[in-house]
Amino acid sequence: MIFGFIGSILLVILSLGLLSGSYSFRWLRGFFPGIKKRFFIPAYALFAVLGMGFMLIPSAPGTRLLKAICSYWFAFYIIFCMILIVAAVCHFIFWLIRKLRRRPAALSRRATLAAGLAVIVLAGGVTVYGSVHAVVLREKYYEVETVQTAGNLESLRIVLVSDIHLGNVIGVNRVRRIAEKINRMDADIVCIAGDIFDGDLRAIGDVAAVQEAFRSIAARYGVYAVPGNHDGQMGDFLRNSDITLLEDKAVTVAGAVTLAGRRDRGYGGGRQRTPLDDILAGTDRSLPLIVLDHQPQPGHIDEARENGAVLMLTGHTHKGQIFPISLITVGTYPLDYGCVNLGGYPLTGSLRGNPFYLVVTSGAGTWGPPLRLGTDSEIVSVTLRFAS
Repeated sequence: MIFGFIGSILLVILSLGLLSGSYSFRWLRGFFPGIKKRFFIPAYALFAVLGMGFMLIPSAPGTRLLKAICSYWFAFYIIFCMILIVAAVCHFIFWLIRKLRRRPAALSRRATLAAGLAVIVLAGGVTVYGSVHAVVLREKYYEVETVQTAGNLESLRIVLVSDIHLGNVIGVNRVRRIAEKINRMDADIVCIAGDIFDGDLRAIGDVAAVQEAFRSIAARYGVYAVPGNHDGQMGDFLRNSDITLLEDKAVTVAGAVTLAGRRDRGYGGGRQRTPLDDILAGTDRSLPLIVLDHQPQPGHIDEARENGAVLMLTGHTHKGQIFPISLITVGTYPLDYGCVNLGGYPLTGSLRGNPFYLVVTSGAGTWGPPLRLGTDSEIVSVTLRFAS
């Protein structure tokens, strides 16, 4: 499924590039009749490929700024392509209406120049807006309940963070703001659902400062994390950040709740995940079970549900991050964003009717183009209420 999603994204980008390149050539030829395709195609390809530098340039202390610039350039390019396609559709509709009315269908040279410049200015404006909007951290609140008891606990407030993507663009300042928001949310536990990093630990710059920012997070029963598909080896980093890594492990929280963390199938060379039933061996299966997993894949969801989980916390999707990519994530995942009760197991016995809630967050960071359109960067608070 993930390869289908990536393939869809690449197909969209390629299609946008080809169409926008064609219209850009026709627009420029109106002002420079002598322009040749053999010169334009390499120049336009360079314009497009420069943005991919955030992935192509190796991570090193001296390349952080360059990779960040490439990320913003890529953002502008994607927005430029989308707006240009919309402008092309509008131009076709204008041409068709004029043609049907038997009037001159072509735009004047001045109108064509104005339209092209408007596309460039609008693309720049949208890129700036999306970049600023991506930095704003929203707070999202859910309340869920279970028929199970949890010792003396009446409720558990869980703060969920995911997809920070620390790297060339996102650094220590974002982590500090995340920590400040979490500390105002009065968390019992904090769960980080993977993709803390954007692949390479060296890209974050001042490692010690980032660890100090993570250590400032306050939670009554601890801070826990699972790896995501973009994370590199991070065990030592998390230990020095006072974060417990749950890589196919389960722990008991406050002596009353079981928290099981899953390794992501794209982490650490793609090793097989341990079956959840094996992870829970030796734990008290009568306690409410919370599963922390990076991706809301159908098989992962079914396994958690069948093992009696009352709550599953995930991220990964970014809710598409940029509209209209969000339309792809809606069709790719069972739930690409939000909180839904899928109904739990068992179907008989004392726990009959126990709910199973799936929570998917859009994440606190960005991947690729460092902007958001039609989605928010967020931190999620889930209050789980137990039976008395």
